Amino acid sequence: MNKDANYESYDMKSKLLSFYFTFFELLAANRSYVNISLKENKNQLKNLVQLSSFRTHFKQFIAEITTDDVRIKQEKIQDIQDKAIQETAWVQFLFTLKFWLEDGSPNFEKTDIYIEKSVSLSFELMNTGPINSLIDFGKFIFKEKIQKN
Repeated sequence: MNKDANYESYDMKSKLLSFYFTFFELLAANRSYVNISLKENKNQLKNLVQLSSFRTHFKQFIAEITTDDVRIKQEKIQDIQDKAIQETAWVQFLFTLKFWLEDGSPNFEKTDIYIEKSVSLSFELMNTGPINSLIDFGKFIFKEKIQKN
C-alpha cells in the first residue's frame, strides 16, 4: 500500500479499506494454513493469542491513520477516544476475519461486501459532528450556569 503514490493522499476510510482488501487478498493465497492455524485449539481464546503480535501492529496502524476528522475536539477526551478507536477497529477486524474464514463465495466477494459495509458503518458511527456540538452546547450551558451563580 505504501508503494502506491496516491496512498498518502487517501483519507482514513480509504486507507482502512485499502488495508482490508490487500490483507485479505494476501490471506486468500494461504487460506488453508490460516484456517487450520486459527482453528487449531478448541478454545478460541488460545487461537486468538496467535494474533497478539499482529494486534499490536494493527492498533499502531490504526493510530497512524486516525485523523482529526474523527477525533473529538476535546484534548482530555482524545486519548480515550484514540484507544477506543483502536480497540473497536481490532474487534471489527476479528469479525471480518471470522466472516472471511466462513465465506464460500467465489473470490470472497461476500467478504469484500462485508468489508465495504462494515467500514462504512464504522465511519458513520465515528461521526463526531454531533458529539462536538453536544460538548460545545454543554460547555455553553455550564458557563451560563456558573456565571449566573
